[in-house]
Amino acid sequence: MKKLSVLFVFAILAVACAHLFQSPKLNDKDKLQVALKLGEMVGTYQAARCYAQDKTIEPKQVSQLFEPIDEKNLRELKLIIEKYGWIKSSDFGETASHNASLLAQHADADMQFQEYCLGLMENAVKTKDAPPTDFAYLWDRVKSKKKEPQRFGTQGACKGKNQWEPFPIEEPGKLEERRKAFGMVSFTEYLKQISESCP
Repeated sequence: MKKLSVLFVFAILAVACAHLFQSPKLNDKDKLQVALKLGEMVGTYQAARCYAQDKTIEPKQVSQLFEPIDEKNLRELKLIIEKYGWIKSSDFGETASHNASLLAQHADADMQFQEYCLGLMENAVKTKDAPPTDFAYLWDRVKSKKKEPQRFGTQGACKGKNQWEPFPIEEPGKLEERRKAFGMVSFTEYLKQISESCP
């Protein structure tokens, strides 16, 4: 009888622990609030960057403009992911999932968090809950910041007017193959598009 009681207690504890570590049950209100919040966060930093491009602003002023926005977005994204895990397209919609990835890409102040997001995204891509292209951009962002070769050629710098050069690329001969597998435009086309943005 004593043995059965002990087993019963362990069973109750197991159920309690399983419940404790479950993802929160989502309802339509949660999904909408998260999607709207992510949209607001992305809209804010995009508006700031558009403003900086349209106006003549000194580099120091650009930094003063962007830093508070990026810091606030980073804090809020951490809270969202801590509560819900990666923002899966099957739960929150493709736009919300994409916006989460954009914010993770700009979370440069915390590389450890970016790498954590990369791991979450990798799992989400496998279940078709995140766009492979978004994962590719974040992968390159993390690797380039660590001074390691990127895989998809998305990260680089302007070297002059209409002249953009990628940071080092892992196995360049397989670049186009990798980009195609992840649903990305050819590197030739990407290079043309991004070079046009170089002042």
